[in-house]
Amino acid sequence: MTNKYINYIIACETNRLKAQNDPFIKHGYMGMCLFLFEMYEITLSESYYKSAQNFLQLSCASIKRGSKVNVFDGLSGIGLAVVYLHKKKYITGNIYQILKNIDNEIYRNVINEIDYKQDFSTHGHEEALIDVALYMIERLKVCSLPQIEEEIIKLFVNKIINLLYQCHDYAFYLEPIPYTSNYKLARFIFLLGKAYSIDMCTDRVLHIWEEARSTVLAQLPYLDCNKVLLLFALTDLQKKIPGDKKLCDIIATLKSCISIKQIVYNEISADAMSMQSGLPVILDVILRMNLPLTQTDIVLLENKVKNSSYYNMEYDRIIENKFVGLNGILCYILSHLKINRFYG
Repeated sequence: MTNKYINYIIACETNRLKAQNDPFIKHGYMGMCLFLFEMYEITLSESYYKSAQNFLQLSCASIKRGSKVNVFDGLSGIGLAVVYLHKKKYITGNIYQILKNIDNEIYRNVINEIDYKQDFSTHGHEEALIDVALYMIERLKVCSLPQIEEEIIKLFVNKIINLLYQCHDYAFYLEPIPYTSNYKLARFIFLLGKAYSIDMCTDRVLHIWEEARSTVLAQLPYLDCNKVLLLFALTDLQKKIPGDKKLCDIIATLKSCISIKQIVYNEISADAMSMQSGLPVILDVILRMNLPLTQTDIVLLENKVKNSSYYNMEYDRIIENKFVGLNGILCYILSHLKINRFYG
């Protein structure tokens, strides 16, 4: 994949975004911002850095009241992106004020949902609440907060965790088939691991895990993609709650039975390269966990990416197939570059 092609895609995507005015990660300004900062880290090209800063400003300036609160296409995603970029020292302005505006809008929207919507699983609110709680936990780690605001966020996270657990049913434990990164059980376990460090949540996390662990550990997921996501969540939880032998045993079993060949050949289609339900999210988790891969595994992953129809696809076909934004062509480009960077 040439620099000429990458810059051609960036120019086309920039033109699309001018017409869309979408602030979010999935197809909007913040997705382009994150992509360009990644490109800057790979190439050290100042042009990518300057463009990324521009899209960051556009994203924050385009937030509208009443926006969704999800990660990919909502406010939690913008909040998490801002936190991430602040940690990387790409944002040096008034981070408290930027995040406060996002916090207030999320809080207003979620409290309204909690008060007036009771059937959370039917309306897809479980996924949104997990997104919000994960953002709020990261929010607590960035810049000092007035004590009252810190207490409100902690109580808010605790309230969400309790609501998710109280309202869940058997479907909460079911793995998604076909594969999707919104595997509720895996994401809820990941949330428990993150929430454990919050003083107001620690005891509740331990109580929930004690009640849920037998069901969670009763059987392995069928799809290897879902095994990867569950392994990631359980590994993070195990670091916070050591000494659980059954948890250690299931982690070891998951590590030993995940097959990259199965994922590549049977579970992810050639064009499943999005950040929600494609190879990039599995690849990202594998890299973050530093899972040992054989040379055969690496070749399989490389070929899966290179043989995708995304490879050097003309932009009119990208638009036609809706492979746009960070949930499409941009995520694919990053996956291609990451494989070359880590395994090339």
